[in-house]
Amino acid sequence: MGDHEAAPKGPFSVYADAVQRAVRTWWQAVSGVIAVSVGTALVELLRGADVLTWDFWVSVIRMALVAVIAATAAYWARFKKPPVEQ
Repeated sequence: MGDHEAAPKGPFSVYADAVQRAVRTWWQAVSGVIAVSVGTALVELLRGADVLTWDFWVSVIRMALVAVIAATAAYWARFKKPPVEQ
């Protein structure tokens, strides 16, 4: 098919795997926060509300904190119980 070779498989690192899982979870959560924030802002604008209020930004910050908590939980869960190496 091509000139590509499979990446050499080195020793399995539980720490690296846990960090990789946490980063993937963080990106997914941040993407969700951005999507929900933009969607909420658009709905609020259509309703005639002001999206520059403190209450709106508090909800955005709250969602961002949930993203950080989710990534931290993913890290600890993966670090504590890594996948079985095959």
